[in-house]
Amino acid sequence: MAMIIEEISLVSPRLLGAASYRICCARRNSHGVDPDLYSTIGNMFGRIPIVILLGDFMQLPPFESRMRVSLLKIPHWKAFEEHYRGLDIFWQGITHVVELHQTFRFVDRSVSPPRPCPWLPKLLAFMRNPSQYGGCMPADVWQKLKERVVHKGGNNRRLQEPRIENGYEMAIAWEAVSRLMQARVLREARAAKAIVMYIQAIDYCKSKRLSSEDLRRALQVVNMTTTGNRMGMLPIFIGQRIRLTAKECARYGIVQDATGNVVDVEFDHREFSCDGQVSDWRVNAAHPARQRGYVQLRHMPRGVYVKMDNYDGEHGFGQGVVVLRPKRSPWKYKSHVLDRDGYRRPVEFNVNRINIPCAPEKVRTVQTAQGMTFDACIMYLKKPGNMGDDDWWLHLYVMMSRVRTIDQLLLFELPPRDIFELSLIHISEPTRLRRI
Repeated sequence: MAMIIEEISLVSPRLLGAASYRICCARRNSHGVDPDLYSTIGNMFGRIPIVILLGDFMQLPPFESRMRVSLLKIPHWKAFEEHYRGLDIFWQGITHVVELHQTFRFVDRSVSPPRPCPWLPKLLAFMRNPSQYGGCMPADVWQKLKERVVHKGGNNRRLQEPRIENGYEMAIAWEAVSRLMQARVLREARAAKAIVMYIQAIDYCKSKRLSSEDLRRALQVVNMTTTGNRMGMLPIFIGQRIRLTAKECARYGIVQDATGNVVDVEFDHREFSCDGQVSDWRVNAAHPARQRGYVQLRHMPRGVYVKMDNYDGEHGFGQGVVVLRPKRSPWKYKSHVLDRDGYRRPVEFNVNRINIPCAPEKVRTVQTAQGMTFDACIMYLKKPGNMGDDDWWLHLYVMMSRVRTIDQLLLFELPPRDIFELSLIHISEPTRLRRI
């Protein structure tokens, strides 16, 4: 019997410890395992004889309590005991390390015969170890990167190529990702001759009645990680590709990041009851929404019907179709209030947000794109103002490693050449690990 944990670099120490503890609980009666010993040698993972951890540690570590944590990083002094237990499992439980040198990702399989990409492996090899190239990026690799840059104001016909249009879009900061999402939905809706429906989230705070200004600012928070994975203004149109941002049914794989097509929307009964067909943009050809191409719904829909990929269940809506109902998700809204002396001080409110738990499918942050492979991608490489060069460097590395071939890559805001030559991240292998 063997257990395989893939993408181990994206697993936090506490999550690794929790997995070992849960498996020990499941095998307590059958194998006599004591769950309290889940982090000790001989009892980890319920005494499963072979545990294989797969992954590339040249990835972005996961977040935990607003800090990046990793199985390779020294824990913060405020770390919980479970954090140290997870580190014990990783460092004490590993007996062998096998390093793989070949990759099958960088191959364009859309042509026959498949054509390997010589540029991306060379670029990533240089970023991992600049010393083997004398610390200077090869001129041919840099020239190839510059050829993939999209210039502002130019005639960029490459953006209209079907393969690029159907590909993914990625950026580092949520401000850029949010703009890419909205632009992507409008572009796809225009191509499908569909009207975009904007669903405004409902935010409410039990402890304080928020002002209209605070509610407006809350809707403008673009970081979905901060807002409980709910968009403030969710764009939806019939035929749109979406991905889930919440778990609906783990049994059938309808979980976060599962994808599908929007097939229908169940509107609130008050949406068109104001003045009949005059306000119904679906049947009124003279409605202003027909000219604009979008409409903001006045009421939260009762549900959005989605035909899920790789699911054939029947629930009365059609084969493979499920209904996404509005879901509540808690988050913390940061604002300011005036104290008795007239000075502004920061405050934090516990807010609940209600909206349909989904987002446009093919626009990603670097963090959520890890572990994925893109046939084509448009990347916005600009560094956020609050990010250091070393963290930016790792984001660039992860972004470049997602695409199969450099010929299906378009770049905005390509950084200077010396940023790619800035290798500040070194992952050393402990001498106590034995390699075969």
